[in-house]
Amino acid sequence: MRAREGILVREIELMIKKSVNNGVFNAVALRVIKGFKNPVYLADLCYGCRDGETLFDLASITKPIVATFVYELARQRVISFDDPICLYLPRAEGLLEDITIGELVTHTSGLPPWYPFYINYLDRKNYHVESEEILSLFNYLFKDTSKVNKDFRYSDLNYILLGLVLDSIFSGKWQLFMKEMLKVDVYFSPLENLSNCAIPVLCGTRKEVLLAKKLGIDIKDLGSPDRGLPNDGNARFLGKVTAHAGAFASINLADWFHSMMARYSRLYLGIVFRRDNELVKAFGCLGKNTYGYPGFCGGIIWLDWDNELTVLLLAHKIDELSEIREFRKDVAWAIKKML
Repeated sequence: MRAREGILVREIELMIKKSVNNGVFNAVALRVIKGFKNPVYLADLCYGCRDGETLFDLASITKPIVATFVYELARQRVISFDDPICLYLPRAEGLLEDITIGELVTHTSGLPPWYPFYINYLDRKNYHVESEEILSLFNYLFKDTSKVNKDFRYSDLNYILLGLVLDSIFSGKWQLFMKEMLKVDVYFSPLENLSNCAIPVLCGTRKEVLLAKKLGIDIKDLGSPDRGLPNDGNARFLGKVTAHAGAFASINLADWFHSMMARYSRLYLGIVFRRDNELVKAFGCLGKNTYGYPGFCGGIIWLDWDNELTVLLLAHKIDELSEIREFRKDVAWAIKKML
């Protein structure tokens, strides 16, 4: 490693330690990989966790993993992005009848951003709801077939519904098929081995309480999850059906993301990842072909096609603090200086 790179890595390491010691996060891991032919680690850091072993709640970083699975299924012509979801969910009604798989993946279905499906299941203790129950809720909520705007609108509901589609195609075992097909080490809640899990996110579902109020719904804060359960309320209560959140992985996931970028084309990045989010744009300082996905728990994945660069930051935040946003931006700019 060049002396300048070593200084910058030390600078990032101090940022990470400060963020944990100041109570912003309870655990942070960062890996930066450059080069497709002969990839090298520019940085490989962790604090408050065991390097390469500790599992983090990925939150929405689950989505690009699932989207990669769908992308590969389309490449193998198992499905098509143009397939209407009612082909796989015959009981889909109303607005759902006019939605395609591709629209779910790219957030262009017209569905609203979020809904607390779990309000109906707070008395459940096994964290498992059947697909048919969730589909019935979708049918009820979106029975109006009025024309909707199908411009981009980020929505958890797209991937909850996508999970139902995959659940139907693979008879309830889509996560196993995905792990085997993509050779990706992700684990879905509830986890059995809790010893490798980072301390859970402490912020709970306070943000979801506020989102529900805007919809005219009163829900209680579920609080911080037990180890091995996701912070996201829908993922926690809908169990293995949903695909919008709920996956856990270690920092080794960075190597998998990097291999996927090297394997596929830039078109893959445009379909599977995001450019709209300001945290993704913050990393656009590296190249105009930078894509990514932020996660609510504090993590973010950045993929820079021009520089053949992958950055994965995994973290468990303690509260809704502005330092989280600034921390991720500071990390982005420090990495830029390495190039």
